Amino acid sequence: MKKIILAISIFFTSYILASDIKPVPFVGVKSESAEYSAICNYVKKYCGKNNHDKIWKKKNNPDEIFIVTSSRILVRIKSGAGYSVSQVWDFSDYTMKDSLDDDGEDLSDSGINIFPALYPLSETKNAVALVQKWSTSYSGGGKEMDLADFIMLNEDGTYKTVFSKIPFYSRERIKACFSDSDYAKKLHCYDESWSILDISIIDNGSEFYSWELITTSYNWPAFVDKSKMKKDIDKKLLYPFKMLENASIG
Repeated sequence: MKKIILAISIFFTSYILASDIKPVPFVGVKSESAEYSAICNYVKKYCGKNNHDKIWKKKNNPDEIFIVTSSRILVRIKSGAGYSVSQVWDFSDYTMKDSLDDDGEDLSDSGINIFPALYPLSETKNAVALVQKWSTSYSGGGKEMDLADFIMLNEDGTYKTVFSKIPFYSRERIKACFSDSDYAKKLHCYDESWSILDISIIDNGSEFYSWELITTSYNWPAFVDKSKMKKDIDKKLLYPFKMLENASIG
């Protein structure tokens, strides 16, 4: 019995500790700052050519520095007496594996960007999200949708796609007020819906961490008080390079 209790204790301790494994957001270095200029002076090949080059730091470790160029090259910078290039991952020719399934809507490709965060895959491996933006506008509203490929970064500068075409963010807004009397009533004049992705990372003792993708969706119809807005949560449990199971919560 003691062995069983010990095993259960170890399992739950591991699960609780796993809750401390979270995506690591980057914070930007201001382009007009002295620090930005100093870093660029050391690594001119990747920085300072235009104001679209960005310098990021890990929020929990500002000594770890990354540059993202306008052509989607991710550069890790090593700091010391000065700054030098530690590794480079070139995503300039990367294309999303799957086309957008937009149910016949005319959504325009607004380009691919590297999202400012690292996503732990194991104790030694991290991924970045390449986010492809799709959007359209119409009279009185519009729609946007972001899909992400999560890419594992290898220390030799190569990379490998972990997950493809993950819904990252979406929003739609449709105008519902058309007359002066509608606006005079100070009603909620739009049908609105949006969804946001959150990631919970679980260490279950395997080679890679499992990811639980938690998508929270909101639906706020026109002429309805915000307090009555509908909220749904969808959960998917994924293992790198393989989907495990799906679950939905209404």
